[in-house]
Amino acid sequence: MKTRNFLFILALVLAAFNLRPGITSVSPVLHTLTDQLQMSSAAVSLLTSIPLICIGFCSLLAGRLAQRYGIEKTITIFIFIIGISTFLRFFANHSVSLLITSLLIGAGIGIVSPLISGFIKKYFPKKVS
Repeated sequence: MKTRNFLFILALVLAAFNLRPGITSVSPVLHTLTDQLQMSSAAVSLLTSIPLICIGFCSLLAGRLAQRYGIEKTITIFIFIIGISTFLRFFANHSVSLLITSLLIGAGIGIVSPLISGFIKKYFPKKVS
């Protein structure tokens, strides 16, 4: 396998591992978060729904961003935003900071998810059997 193809496959795997933890990591600790941060029911529901709303709306912008900045740069920037936002959740000591990281994670996933298929099509146009 060529080094370039190996790096692209590695990047895809790393991107795939980075997309879902921002959303799925909240559910197991939801009760602890609500108790320790004294979050209201409305804030908790926003914490779990903001990423999904952002995924829906931001996916509409993915194509425009990729055309303007390039698919590779757009994916890289938003994977970085997802990773940093997920990391910052460790230091969140207020419900507002959790909501902001949820917004950034949802926006990042909304941008990256539709672009990954275009990335694969661009760099691996032939069907592998």
